[in-house]
Amino acid sequence: EEVEPILQDIRAWLRGHWLAQPSHEADSGVADAGGGDMEGTGSIVEIPGPEASEVERIAAAYTLARQQLAGRQALVRALLRGEAEARAACYGLCAAGPQAMPLLLPLLQHDSPRVRCLSAIALSESSRPCAGLMDAFASALQAEKVPAVEAGIMQALVSVASRARALEESDVCKRCVALVLPYLRPVRSGCTWRGESACLVVLMAGGLHGDVGHEATVALMSIWEKTSDPYMASFAEEVLQRIHRSIPGVLEEIQGDQERRSCEKKLRLGCDQIAAHVPLVSE
Repeated sequence: EEVEPILQDIRAWLRGHWLAQPSHEADSGVADAGGGDMEGTGSIVEIPGPEASEVERIAAAYTLARQQLAGRQALVRALLRGEAEARAACYGLCAAGPQAMPLLLPLLQHDSPRVRCLSAIALSESSRPCAGLMDAFASALQAEKVPAVEAGIMQALVSVASRARALEESDVCKRCVALVLPYLRPVRSGCTWRGESACLVVLMAGGLHGDVGHEATVALMSIWEKTSDPYMASFAEEVLQRIHRSIPGVLEEIQGDQERRSCEKKLRLGCDQIAAHVPLVSE
């Protein structure tokens, strides 16, 4: 009985919506009026700065997450301040539920890379996987120029993909895979956070059967064979194993098709080179 309120909130988070009045608040007399404050707390407090401890900032953030619109607005203000306040605010916005989505969406285009990255993470944890959320992430990825923020957005997509797969939202899973396809490329030396994040998105979106589509499967096969990044290789291998267990023989068929196309390409290239060097013989 003691953990049931927590379990209810976890189920609500998985489904992408909070209870109208979470059970642990219902017992404590928390008001649920739109924009109202928690009963007995008075005015909205702000997240303390670096002078306070991390525990105090996180506690303030979770308190604000339960204070309806005014609390969510205070969390967004903190997200725009220093690193310590912004980090705590992100936790609070993750706990605020889908009502935070309208406040967070514009921040995906903010001037600050840190704000863009943290708002993407907060959106992925608080919002229900849906077409509107995927459209926002697609626009953010297309406009992003900072590699670290690109990786941060893809880390947010990991959360979206895992929840979408648990909810059997196959269209959202396919969108997640499609968004990271440009990053599914083997690296010849070193590691890449973007590539690792992209492979992890595919792993979460594909579920236990590796349902990621033909194009992603081919890309993962190339990564597994050629990449120097161990995490990319591990994620790719896990997806490929799931595909193999789900549809035996399909990987061999894809590999054979790829080899055939490669041979045809080399043959055409060779013929073109021969034709370019052999002079025409006049009759």
